[in-house]
Amino acid sequence: MMPRKMGSREANRMMARMGMQLKEMDDITKVVFEGSNRRIIIENPEVASVTIQGQTMYQVGGGKVKEETVS
Repeated sequence: MMPRKMGSREANRMMARMGMQLKEMDDITKVVFEGSNRRIIIENPEVASVTIQGQTMYQVGGGKVKEETVS
């Protein structure tokens, strides 16, 4: 027996029952990750925040990626 596909409404209900909240952040134009010797810049990314049991995580995808060396 093949499992049925879950609709978006059903997925949202399940996430709410698990205490999970997802928000898309459409106004973000650039994400920058800075390390001790490099910088990663993502322009025009797709960003979402996921909150689970009071802890927030950010998911970054897509966009143009540029990496720079920091001295």
